[in-house]
Amino acid sequence: MTTRATRPDVRECLFHDEKQLKFSPEYSEPNCVLECSWIVGSETCGCVPWFLMDYFPEHNMCEIYGNRCFRKVVNYRYDGVHATKHCREECPKDCNAVTYGDLEW
Repeated sequence: MTTRATRPDVRECLFHDEKQLKFSPEYSEPNCVLECSWIVGSETCGCVPWFLMDYFPEHNMCEIYGNRCFRKVVNYRYDGVHATKHCREECPKDCNAVTYGDLEW
C-alpha cells in the first residue's frame, strides 16, 4: 500500500492537493498555519492590516490598536488566543515536507 493510498488521518499528513486553502493555490503546513493565523487574527480583532485587505474585503482595516491586536494574535498571544498554537493543531503536516534535525518553527 502506498502512502498516498493510506487515509490522511492514519498517515497524519496531507499532500498538496488534499486540502483547499483560501489564499494559497496548494496545501503546505506553513501556508495553512499562516492562513489560519490570519483568519483567527481577523476574527479576534475585527480587522485586518492594510496589506491583507484584498483577502478580507468584508473586514475593516485595522487602525493602530487593531494592528497591535492582529500582530499579537498572529505572532504571540492576545487575551488567551494563541493563533499559531491553535492553527498547528488545525493544519496537518505536509507529506512532501523534508525536515532536517529537530528544528521547531
